[in-house]
Amino acid sequence: MEDTNEIFDFLKAVGFDEKCVADEKDLSELIKDGPKSKKFRDLIVLITDEIRVLANIDEKVSGDSEINDFMIELSGFLKEMQCPFQTFISGPVSQRFLSVESRLIIFDYLLTELMAIKMCHKLNPKPKEQVVIEVSESRAAASLQTIASTLNIGKPPSNIPVNVIFDKINHKLTEVLQKSGQNQLGTPLFNPDKPLKDTQWKRLEQLQKELDAEYDIRRQMLITRLDVTIQSFQWSDKTKGKEDKIAARHTANRKFLDSIQTGGHATDIVALLAARDDVAIIEKTSCANVRKNTQSSIQKHVMGRVPDRGGRAYEVNTFTKRFT
Repeated sequence: MEDTNEIFDFLKAVGFDEKCVADEKDLSELIKDGPKSKKFRDLIVLITDEIRVLANIDEKVSGDSEINDFMIELSGFLKEMQCPFQTFISGPVSQRFLSVESRLIIFDYLLTELMAIKMCHKLNPKPKEQVVIEVSESRAAASLQTIASTLNIGKPPSNIPVNVIFDKINHKLTEVLQKSGQNQLGTPLFNPDKPLKDTQWKRLEQLQKELDAEYDIRRQMLITRLDVTIQSFQWSDKTKGKEDKIAARHTANRKFLDSIQTGGHATDIVALLAARDDVAIIEKTSCANVRKNTQSSIQKHVMGRVPDRGGRAYEVNTFTKRFT
């Protein structure tokens, strides 16, 4: 209990208010629950984020990840900090923060390091750098600039009317298509016979949102199935001691999968209107271009004709009840 009170005093000393931890009792409960507690992970993330900014540490701890991934990220963060407690860096991941004592030690270490870093910054402040304000352009402006660059028409002035810009783009695009041919651009994937009415545009946008949400769920399901598959490999005795290596390989690929978990701008209504008919061409998994990396010598043997053994539901005679 005394250790918990000391850690609570450390939290107040480094500037964490009651919104993070209400009192000693709340702190004691989250330490008792450990990494499975969302409050425990959030508090660790707050402390490590402040250390990461002040000490220029590359590793980042995420509170939204799985418990196993959270502990691996925390171990990597401690390793970059050159933590003297080897039990938090090496050995089975599931055993590193298992006891209440180990959680008290990790809080004590992180908070004292944070206090030391803050004191160093206070005694040796860095010279103020000139603040540069970056103005981010809108997506429409960025797309317009890309079109202008692709067609070599230069950056349009800021005071030019929008209709003049599009007239210039249409004129230049017509010239390019005359030189390269109409087949260069292709035909639109969405090409209605008649112009759509306002109600139809709204309905189309609603359908796009529903499909986008549906495929987002499908992608999330596939990623979850991948996570479960990776976890199932770690149940084997042969993989004991290799948890860090497996997690490191999986985490690297997982970051890319997280970036494509939702469709975003690539699947919105604007992307639909800009899509050409070649988007609908999908290579089959059985085509030669795909199979060249997956085929084997066994699969080259083609099964011959086999007799029809029947067994179809409609071929089975209906059982007739007999009454005696």
